[in-house]
Amino acid sequence: MRLAVSCLAGLCLAGPASADALIEAAQARADATPLYSYEMTFLVEDTQVQSLIDPSAPVGQRIQVTSPDEESWPDGFADHIAVLDERTTGAIWCNDFAAMVPANAERTGETDDGVEFAFTPVPGEEADDMEEKIFKRLDGRAVIDPDTAGLLAYRMSLPKSFKPNMMARINSFDMVVDCTPGPDGLTHIQTFSMNLAGSALGQEFGQTDRREILRLIEEVSPAE
Repeated sequence: MRLAVSCLAGLCLAGPASADALIEAAQARADATPLYSYEMTFLVEDTQVQSLIDPSAPVGQRIQVTSPDEESWPDGFADHIAVLDERTTGAIWCNDFAAMVPANAERTGETDDGVEFAFTPVPGEEADDMEEKIFKRLDGRAVIDPDTAGLLAYRMSLPKSFKPNMMARINSFDMVVDCTPGPDGLTHIQTFSMNLAGSALGQEFGQTDRREILRLIEEVSPAE
């Protein structure tokens, strides 16, 4: 499965208008998405949670909380875990983010680890009108390993506030993903952070998300 794309590292940094072969290779790697159990920490409001995740388990058994102890869970904690459990799919692979990188993204630099790209993120096929408006305002950055086509880092940020409609304003948005190689150079999320702040109908709102995958445990089979 390893892709021989290391020769691309020698290309000029200014990306051409045509499709970049390294981006296309990273997008192709998104099809190789094995299912793994893993150990992860995340936030539930102000509570730091350590857990074992098995996305192949039946709904209700996918998240095993190892800390904090159940006796010390705050009000509403169990309901929050139940929602997260139902939404757990095992989608931890960073190359999934490559779908949001346009194939003609601009090469802006090169580090010891990979090739850097700048772009306006591409919304998913199921994005609604609101999401499409937001994506047009975002700045995107990505780093791709030229040897494996593994996506090493991804970021989307809002450079200035804007009003997607007459009733709401998004003041700030920032999503940062750092990745680490897993099997065969395919990269998975190591740390994920997201901050969103805005207002709607005169009320302020905000959302913060922090996750860290500490280790992959083993490959598992999808639930039937």
